[in-house]
Amino acid sequence: MENFIDEIRDNPNRMNIKILSQSANNIVADITPAYTVVTAGTPITAEKMNEIKNLVETSANNAITANSTSTQASLTATSAYEKAEEALTKSEQAVGIANDVSTKSDQTRSYVDGEMTRLSQLLTEKQGSIAYENGQKIDSFELTDKANQSDLETLQNLLQNQISSLQTAMANLQTELTNLKNGTSTFTLLKAKTIDLVD
Repeated sequence: MENFIDEIRDNPNRMNIKILSQSANNIVADITPAYTVVTAGTPITAEKMNEIKNLVETSANNAITANSTSTQASLTATSAYEKAEEALTKSEQAVGIANDVSTKSDQTRSYVDGEMTRLSQLLTEKQGSIAYENGQKIDSFELTDKANQSDLETLQNLLQNQISSLQTAMANLQTELTNLKNGTSTFTLLKAKTIDLVD
């Protein structure tokens, strides 16, 4: 739309008045400009006014749409941020569980190695090279008759407890890995080369 300009006149208030008829209470006359137009102004027409009106209405509608879009974008960004934090938390939990399982596995292996060494020593001590029964030397005997059954049962219980603890940790890790496969972790999303944190 072109810019509006004012009309510029010489003697802008000068007018010609031609009296056509006159009575005591009434004068009929033609009034015409007596000034000279130096620069023509922009004509004000219904078409131009309607154009201005349409522009104003369009601008108002665009402003409303922009505000709605901005609000939605803000909500989307907030939701994405919350989902990213949740995904990060889950990934950190998965790493923690994996580290815990690794630690328990190392502890179990170390414990089993130690107990196996202890058991070997125990069996060596129990069998001996010479056996006695009631103070008399005997040629042969059953190892199960001489070994301390309480020690063997204790060892078995300790090993079973360690195995149960390891199984529990592995089950927790499997659950977390299932969550990762369901797309609730940034690891899964990055592997698939897509991040869609918005419902």
